Amino acid sequence: MRNNPILVVAIFSAIILTMDAYAWWGIKKIIPDLGRPVQRIIKILYWIIPLLIIPGLAIVLTFRDDIPGDRIMFYFHLISGTFIVFYIPKLIFIVFNLFDDLIFQIRKIITLRKHRINNPESKGHKITRRKLLNQVGIVFAGLPFLPLIYGIAHGRFDFTTATTTRG
Repeated sequence: MRNNPILVVAIFSAIILTMDAYAWWGIKKIIPDLGRPVQRIIKILYWIIPLLIIPGLAIVLTFRDDIPGDRIMFYFHLISGTFIVFYIPKLIFIVFNLFDDLIFQIRKIITLRKHRINNPESKGHKITRRKLLNQVGIVFAGLPFLPLIYGIAHGRFDFTTATTTRG
C-alpha cells in the first residue's frame, strides 16, 4: 500500500466521504427551517473541507519523494490537523445520528407504520425528538472543536520544564 498512493487516497476518500454523507444527512434534518441562502452557505462550508483534504492528501502522497524532508512534515501536520479538527466532531455527531436512526427504526417496527393522528388543538411549533437529538448531537460535536484547534495550533509548542533540586 505504501507504494500505491492512489489506493491509499481511494480508500481514505471512500471512508471520509461516507462519513461526510451520513453526517450531512443528519444535518439536513436540522436545517430545513433556515432560509434557502443560509442552507446553501452551510452546504458549501460543510463540503469544502473534504474537497480540500482529499486532493491535499493525494498531492502529498503522490509527490512525497519530491517534497523536501522539512516541508513534508509541515504538509502532513496541516492535513492531519485539519482532518482531526473536522472529523472528530463529525464522528461524535455520527454517534448521535446513529442513535437517532436506531430509535426511529425501532419505533417504526413497533408501530408498524401507523399514521399518527394530529391534534388540531395544538398550536405553536413543537420540536420533534429526532430533531432535538440531532441538535444535541451538533452541540456535543462542536464542543471539542475549539480545544482541538487550540491544541493543534498552540498546545503542541507550549512546553514547560520543571526542575527540582534535591536538598
